[in-house]
Amino acid sequence: MAVVGDGSFVFGSPIAALWAAQQVHAPFLAVVLNNGGYRASKDPVLKLFPEGASVLANLFPGVRFPTPPDYAALARSCHAYGARVQDPADLTPALARALQAVREGQAAVLDLVMAPI
Repeated sequence: MAVVGDGSFVFGSPIAALWAAQQVHAPFLAVVLNNGGYRASKDPVLKLFPEGASVLANLFPGVRFPTPPDYAALARSCHAYGARVQDPADLTPALARALQAVREGQAAVLDLVMAPI
């Protein structure tokens, strides 16, 4: 199981990983903490330029994902199990279904929607 932010998931070539897992029968579960952005790019700007133009305007190009990919659909396109979880009450049963898919030999992606960055 890998727990990863949505920014890292996007920039980590998930299609290649999911497709390869299917090809070599090496299933895994990726839990995507979907907060709508890539904080790894935002933090250095905040630290280096705390009163800079991006901070003053609250604009961080390339950091927020206003129209992100559908991570669950992306998983399904690579023959993996994919599900989106928006209500915290749905997490436990969604996790159980994803782990069952992994036990059955299928990679899985859970897209956990969180508060935006």
